[in-house]
Amino acid sequence: MISEFLQARRAPAIAAPAGPVAVMPANTPVWLSRSTAPDAQDVALLHGFLESNAVWRRLCFDAFGARVNALAMSLPGHYPCQMEAAALAQSVRSDALIDGFAAELRSRFSGRKVRLIGHSTGALIALSLAARHPGLVSDVLVVTGLFSGQPEGRSPLLRRLFRIPFLGSALFRGRLRWCLRSRARFAAELRASMLAGVSDTEVAQDLWQDLRKSRVTTIEALARWLCDADLTADLRKVQVPVVVMVGSRDVVVPPLHQIALVKALPRCRAVILDAGHLPMLEAPGTFNRFLQGWLAQPVGQHQTPKRR
Repeated sequence: MISEFLQARRAPAIAAPAGPVAVMPANTPVWLSRSTAPDAQDVALLHGFLESNAVWRRLCFDAFGARVNALAMSLPGHYPCQMEAAALAQSVRSDALIDGFAAELRSRFSGRKVRLIGHSTGALIALSLAARHPGLVSDVLVVTGLFSGQPEGRSPLLRRLFRIPFLGSALFRGRLRWCLRSRARFAAELRASMLAGVSDTEVAQDLWQDLRKSRVTTIEALARWLCDADLTADLRKVQVPVVVMVGSRDVVVPPLHQIALVKALPRCRAVILDAGHLPMLEAPGTFNRFLQGWLAQPVGQHQTPKRR
């Protein structure tokens, strides 16, 4: 179920606000690491659709010299963000959703530039922030990211589902609630998005508990937004350095789709891992070593603009 939902999403478009702008309620972000060091790096993390901040549980920020301020932010409807479906529906008519994330970052980091880490849909939000608020973002790490609702080899399942009046919503909510009814069922669905034979029982339990506390109606509203939005035309506006971590055996977002993202971004390089859709859980040691190197590397180093 999780892999089916993820396969059909579309990315947020970046357009000028039109009409009244809704204010995004407090995101209730979670600090994963705090530092008082004057040279501490500011990092914000955005998880994917039908995930929670528990997906970052295996990241070892404490081992990185205690010089990282790491803030985990939730997608609308995903616990602990309790945004109402009506508020989300109003905000996505403009770019108020992206602006809401930007306002939260400015508040939490006192206006300083932030390094963004986004997984899957979280990568879409991160890239949207970089395009729309370039003065707020220093660089972006994309982890098995999606930028279009029609990745190669995937049918727009959600779009077809939501075109069915009333029944589409009922099926979406029913399927999600069915998946979350049992911890074992959810864990099995999660394993379908990972490499064969790989599992993380503790994180799966945390994700399951968080999603059971999430707002199904808001998650549905977010899914509708993702189905009808597209970031493709705005990728050239992302002028900050970007590293795209490609999962070579990702069954959710095809590797070719991830490579297409690398080619479309002006300042980007790819790092290919022998992993599926959740490399931070499938290969936490490798992921943490790469993250440590990324944090240690000066922003923009070895990330020069590509020739066209």
